[in-house]
Amino acid sequence: MWNRFTTNVQNKGRLVCRPIPSRSWYHLPPAILSITCYIASLIILSLLNAIPAAYADESICTETTGTLIDDTYFSVFIQQEMVYRVYLPPCYDSEGTPYPVIYLMHGSNRDHTQWTERLGIHEALNRGITSGAFPPVIVVMPYGGWIANENRFEGNATWSNIFLTELMPTIETRYHTNEQRALGGISRGGFWAFNIAFRFPELFTAVGGHSPFFDPGHYPAAYNPLNLAESAPNIDRLRIALDRGADDYAWYGIDLMDEALTRRGIAHTYTVYPDGEHEDAYWAAHVMDYLAFYLADWVTPLDLPDIQHTFDTSNSVDLYLPVVAFSSRQTSIDS
Repeated sequence: MWNRFTTNVQNKGRLVCRPIPSRSWYHLPPAILSITCYIASLIILSLLNAIPAAYADESICTETTGTLIDDTYFSVFIQQEMVYRVYLPPCYDSEGTPYPVIYLMHGSNRDHTQWTERLGIHEALNRGITSGAFPPVIVVMPYGGWIANENRFEGNATWSNIFLTELMPTIETRYHTNEQRALGGISRGGFWAFNIAFRFPELFTAVGGHSPFFDPGHYPAAYNPLNLAESAPNIDRLRIALDRGADDYAWYGIDLMDEALTRRGIAHTYTVYPDGEHEDAYWAAHVMDYLAFYLADWVTPLDLPDIQHTFDTSNSVDLYLPVVAFSSRQTSIDS
């Protein structure tokens, strides 16, 4: 329809200046006739430039930034409002093609804002999606609160149960999601990501641990990711990624996970970066790599855009200590 419309307008423009003697203005002086044709041409060009916007293909997204929303859901299991932050991609459509979801968990002494305010993941997503390197995706960053910092594994009042039976259904009701999910986390959040994904591998396509805290002695074997790596069924269907900096204090448990998966022949990647400690600055430097891993199942890989996130140390150095094993050693040292 649009092609027929533009052709018609262009033809009318030609007719305006066509020298047909029967037209009353044909006998105007040449100078006036030229000016008239010039003005008419400008009007036609203006129409051609302005009107296509109204007929533009609605499937083409012109937005360059996604939307961050903070929302809550009520946990029946602990009788408490729980908070999460969600990233919706540019031109989010609640009625079009549903979106895959990445669930990302924070560290033990952080909250649902860590991935955005400290690591700049929303900036990386905006650049990756608008450049075509990443597909449109929904990213959910839940706040685990006190329940995620306790070693509760039995009964309903556990972080894994709240995540699986209360948070995930909430997200899939409120937002336009499909059944493709990835799960990852930082430090304590990395522990929970592997705890959940290794017990329910059919729910996820990938699991990632970024400086995840694994310890062979602080969790029951049935829920300890190190034990699950040895025996949990069907975890070979997951794509698995581990990473840490060379100076990360949690290196021992991550090495144990790598060894357990290797002994069992489970495909995975384990990246030890030459620089980096157990801190936000390290994770912020690799957030694009994390996204590329999670999204690999859903897009043909392209060159990733260069993302520079300004990391604000706020004049302090944060120590990430396992909150349950050393509950009294959560601290921030002023520099």
